[in-house]
Amino acid sequence: MAFAVLLTGKAAPTTAAPVSLLINGAAGNANVTLFQTIPITSNYMDDATNANFVLTSSAAVGVGYFSGWNATMTTNPDGQVITPNAAVPNTTSLTVTDDADAVSESTTFTAFFYCAGTGTTNISYTQGGGASAVYVITCGSTASSIAFSANPGTFGVALTVTAVCTAAGQTLTTNPTTTGAFGATGITNGTFNSTSQVTCLAAGNMTVPYTCATAGTVVFTINAVTNSLTCNASTTGALILSATTGYTATVTGTCTAGAILTQTGPAAFTGATINGVSVTVAAGSVSCTVAGSIIATFACNSTGTVYLALGGMSGTFYCNYGGIYGGGYNPYATQYPTTCANGYNGYNATYPYNGYNGTYPYSTYNQYNTGYNGTACNYNQQVLNNVPSSLTITGSPSVTCGGTSQVTVNVLASNGQTVSDGTAVALAASVGTLSPATASTVGGAVSATYTAPANIPATSVTLRATAGSASNTTGVSVTCASTTTPPATTAPVAPPSYSPPAPPSNLVISPPNTGDAGLKALEAVCDD
Repeated sequence: MAFAVLLTGKAAPTTAAPVSLLINGAAGNANVTLFQTIPITSNYMDDATNANFVLTSSAAVGVGYFSGWNATMTTNPDGQVITPNAAVPNTTSLTVTDDADAVSESTTFTAFFYCAGTGTTNISYTQGGGASAVYVITCGSTASSIAFSANPGTFGVALTVTAVCTAAGQTLTTNPTTTGAFGATGITNGTFNSTSQVTCLAAGNMTVPYTCATAGTVVFTINAVTNSLTCNASTTGALILSATTGYTATVTGTCTAGAILTQTGPAAFTGATINGVSVTVAAGSVSCTVAGSIIATFACNSTGTVYLALGGMSGTFYCNYGGIYGGGYNPYATQYPTTCANGYNGYNATYPYNGYNGTYPYSTYNQYNTGYNGTACNYNQQVLNNVPSSLTITGSPSVTCGGTSQVTVNVLASNGQTVSDGTAVALAASVGTLSPATASTVGGAVSATYTAPANIPATSVTLRATAGSASNTTGVSVTCASTTTPPATTAPVAPPSYSPPAPPSNLVISPPNTGDAGLKALEAVCDD
């Protein structure tokens, strides 16, 4: 925080070499808040007698001090020596030698004064037998303050909140708590408590990132001091990408609770934070569990365009797949993967292999090739761990209809090591289902479940796994038990049997009775 209060001081003699003294840009006294730094600018005519320039503060360093490391000659830098130098950062006086020539020249010296405690100090300088005006700096304003790096704030774009803490334990809060959120990382002199509260670690400046999520006014409060931030509803309508092409990038946007950040293309999400807190990711999506700023990292597994979307925002990225960070193939990473000599990285530490590990086209941005190729033996082979080269599929060779089988896919990189976690693997089956359809490696492997159809003829099913340009298949035999029931057999039906009754013992067989056939009438005539 800068102050420019114009007050009068004691003028230097008109015959003296000193010309002017400015305290925080003004020729006068100044009131300075504790823990603030202000510039002290001295202008003088250097002297032909080679008299030194001396800038002094009358108080002890407990009130305030100059910083030797950032004091500079801003006009007529001509070989002058400033003491103390950067090795003595806190001092109550600074001395500047005169230049070697005998010409009187206008010279400007700028130093910086830091208020460390409550009190007053007199600031002045001497040069060439003369003295400057004497101005008073009062250190010890205890009022807290809040400032923003941008106001209004834009959706999804983090700004910096600077709060002056007068003691440890003070809290910076926001109201309402739903308009935006503090970030959990990137805080100086503070502790993250929640998305709406941060606590000072010590007296001094505390800086905290803050991201607007919805339109409105947010009131920040510390030590009964308030300041308001306007969250602007306007947005670019696009997600913010750290790069537009390459192997990997980060995408930044604004979450509303329940929204989903998605990517479609030859890539996979490898990590994400919302309001600075890590969240679980899937290869193709990140769920917004809360409102706030989301930052997600994704990595390519082949060449092509990645399409990203979150709510009404979108973005595109072209995967220019040539190894990690676009670096080319490192022919020495696999040839000498673990050879060490004298604690250094063996062949990778000496000519001609060290040059290839640090310059285009071999591992242009080899972040593992640190410490001059000598801090670890295995770092150089990690550079290719995100380039899938071969896959192995293991699981049961047979399964019954409607049954399941566990399948494991192991993915190796071009250097023969397992690929880095988060490498995307696509899974498919010619008959039935292999679930999930996509998965990200953990420890170089993914697991899936194959489910056979409920009823098919005996057949051989092909399971396929693909990672980047690498692919492999395996066969699974599916068999079904017979479900046809043969017809039941029954004994033939016997014809009914008949047994006639036994004849009576006194049976007399007589001819049929046909009557007297008219003979009875003839007998009557004959009697007459």
